[in-house]
Amino acid sequence: MPSSCPARRSPRRAGSNERSWLYRIRPSVKHSGRFAKADAGLWRSAPCHEVDWAIAQLRWDPAPIPKQEMTFLQGVQTMTTAGDVNTQGGMAAHIFLITKSMVDQHFYNADGEMLFVPQQGNLRFVTEFGRIDAEPGEIVVIPRGVKFRVEIPSGPARGYLCENYGGAFTLPERGPIGANCLANSRDFLTPVAAYEDKDTPTELFVKWGGQLFATQLPHSPVDVVAWHGITRPINTTCAPSRRLARSASTTPIRRSSPC
Repeated sequence: MPSSCPARRSPRRAGSNERSWLYRIRPSVKHSGRFAKADAGLWRSAPCHEVDWAIAQLRWDPAPIPKQEMTFLQGVQTMTTAGDVNTQGGMAAHIFLITKSMVDQHFYNADGEMLFVPQQGNLRFVTEFGRIDAEPGEIVVIPRGVKFRVEIPSGPARGYLCENYGGAFTLPERGPIGANCLANSRDFLTPVAAYEDKDTPTELFVKWGGQLFATQLPHSPVDVVAWHGITRPINTTCAPSRRLARSASTTPIRRSSPC
């Protein structure tokens, strides 16, 4: 490798050289097709000027879980936006309502990373990096561009979603309590590779430029047999979680590493 290569000259410290290597069954060029615009439903991106907002505090009652079948992509409802998705600055706050698992459907967000906060019901994220189970009291971060699908293993689910158009989320500085900080790297769990070698038709959705597009693939895009790097989905708890404490030594989840 030539000495001028940026990858070789990138600083080693955590968070400054964000990348991951994914070892796939099929090459990446097999994971795309001819995209056509799809209906984004109630998912909106900044800047959004559909309505005139009141200059005052606003408050909503919890959105009722619908009776009809609704996947994650159909159940995202935007509450507010800020910034501009096209300049990769700002964010959007959504709620999501799910009554049906995604089957032979996958999605990735090219506009930003997503932070999920389940409020009711359990979620399973089947990602290129592996599987993540989450319940109320936990959070899940899916980086920009990572393909995944959302399943509901135990019935309807509802929660909050922060879509971050800008720089990736990072851990806060250690602050006045130093080494005993409240957000250690070891508290953030990452999945172990779990691949699917399925030659069944799959619909792949991508959000780009505030719009939703879809294409057809002849196989599952979740075909990564191994990976390493620091850009990866994470799962952690924002409240006491008996499930995470109970599963730490029994499920295929590994501790994340800052380097």
